[in-house]
Amino acid sequence: MPQVSRCYNLPVICGVMVSNMEDPALLIQNIIMPLFAILTIMVFLWFYLVHSLYKLLSDNHQALYKEMGEPTLFLNNTPRSGIALMKFIFRKQYKARGDIKLEKLGAVMFALFITYIVLLAFAIVAILAITQNAKP
Repeated sequence: MPQVSRCYNLPVICGVMVSNMEDPALLIQNIIMPLFAILTIMVFLWFYLVHSLYKLLSDNHQALYKEMGEPTLFLNNTPRSGIALMKFIFRKQYKARGDIKLEKLGAVMFALFITYIVLLAFAIVAILAITQNAKP
């Protein structure tokens, strides 16, 4: 039976054996910091995709764009337009428009959002595990 780490009670985090990394600083340096770098890149990618979606909607689907409140990435970004965007993505309304570019963009945004949430949850759990089980 594989030996579970005495310090963290986690056998593997991101493929790294925790038992080989008794120092929380090493675990943070080798796993958590790269994970947060990836999450940061994903945020900027999300901004780019939202901008692309709004541009595509304003050019090719004016009625839907106006229904969403003619949002932009920063200037006309209200809670109402943010909710409309998330409904559009999670209800997969992009599939009903018959626009292949819109379908691909919507599918990528959906996948990116789900991946981001999963990675963020993993990072939070890993940090909590490290801080709660760290040796004094």
